[in-house]
Amino acid sequence: RDQLGRQDSQTRTIVLSDKSEVTSADLLVTSDSRAPSGAHVLVASWGSVRLYRVGSIETTVPTISNWQDAARTQGHFVWKGAGSSGAVASLQSETMGLMRAMSYEGPGTFVRCDALDKAMRHNYILENGKHGIWVDVLCNDDSRSSQVTSASARLEVARPGNLSSLEWTAINPADHEVQVNVATLNFRDVMRAMGKLKEEDLSLGLEFSGVNVATNRRVFGVAKHALSTQCTPMYSYPTPNHLTDEEAATIPVVYLTVYYALFQKAELRAGQSVLIHAGTGGVGMAAIAVSQKRGLKIFTTCSAPKRDFLKEKFGLEDCQIGDSRSESFIDMVLEGTGG
Repeated sequence: RDQLGRQDSQTRTIVLSDKSEVTSADLLVTSDSRAPSGAHVLVASWGSVRLYRVGSIETTVPTISNWQDAARTQGHFVWKGAGSSGAVASLQSETMGLMRAMSYEGPGTFVRCDALDKAMRHNYILENGKHGIWVDVLCNDDSRSSQVTSASARLEVARPGNLSSLEWTAINPADHEVQVNVATLNFRDVMRAMGKLKEEDLSLGLEFSGVNVATNRRVFGVAKHALSTQCTPMYSYPTPNHLTDEEAATIPVVYLTVYYALFQKAELRAGQSVLIHAGTGGVGMAAIAVSQKRGLKIFTTCSAPKRDFLKEKFGLEDCQIGDSRSESFIDMVLEGTGG
């Protein structure tokens, strides 16, 4: 077990242990399903982990277990309920913010946190007392003054790899051409936010649909920082009337990928063959649809449960669909193309 903090007039002894019978702790974090035998109060739980206040500890910090009471409480309180955020808030309040703890920010000192300050990011209660946003973030004393209220903003990641650093940053709508109605979240955005891509460009969002402000026409396309209220397109196209904004926003990346790969780079022509792996994915389905329009001979792969989908959706035959979980598709292609 580890002891965090110092036992002095300001900081209590916090013990992490897989056993609930610990006598040296004022605050106990344990995975033991049994409660401590002595005097204790369960102040938070998340999964199988529990936080107890142990012993006859005098405290003026109230224990709150519902949002109605929380909305009426002033200053610090201990959240008694499920959720890691509640546990973090409880630990902050129990130690008056002076303990050292592990958070998504990494090891750091939590400063004093007034748990129900309605302007703070850590615990946000709507004006009517209902539960608003409850997230794990480092809560600073100046968080009220650092927050900017704006109707125009874009999502940014300040420190890739730290999802708690995702923030909405105010932008000037006059600098952008399009009012965004729908933006998509692609796997690239997730990888970029998690720091898995070694890139200088940290913009989030690529596909959008919305309205061109100057012409008042519906458009969809590609833009950096598309996860935004407004954006400036790199490419944009009029949105057909039969498409919703949600549908239009899913088109650009997959179809641009297909046209670039198959026709600009590979220069495929009608009558030639193409092997499309992962035929039921976004790029895969776009590639099949475009290849059929261009008169290409199509071979594709997928997992066994998805074969019927490809046959029904695109009219493909069994001899065109290989197994994506093995190398058997090689023989299928060789036979279908005459070697």
